[in-house]
Amino acid sequence: MGINTWAGSPNSNAAMHQEQISQAAAAVHDAQKGTDPVNGPLIRAMAQQIGLDHHQADAALRDCIAKYGKEQPYGVADLYAQRKQPDETFDWLQRA
Repeated sequence: MGINTWAGSPNSNAAMHQEQISQAAAAVHDAQKGTDPVNGPLIRAMAQQIGLDHHQADAALRDCIAKYGKEQPYGVADLYAQRKQPDETFDWLQRA
């Protein structure tokens, strides 16, 4: 039996989930190569937001807010946007 490609099927959902995992791992790996002292940590935190480890994503967000929130409010807004948290996104955009 082949993989069912209908969007609602369990097989296609599992394939999409596996693709998300793969993309998140690649994003984290690529982000870890960055050496920029400010944008590097923000990029790594952004990569964590698309991963499956929500505790690690939360910790990366808190760390970025503590270290860069005053100087990089747009970066924090981007992190919240990635997390699909519009209220927090707009709060940080107001600070910018």
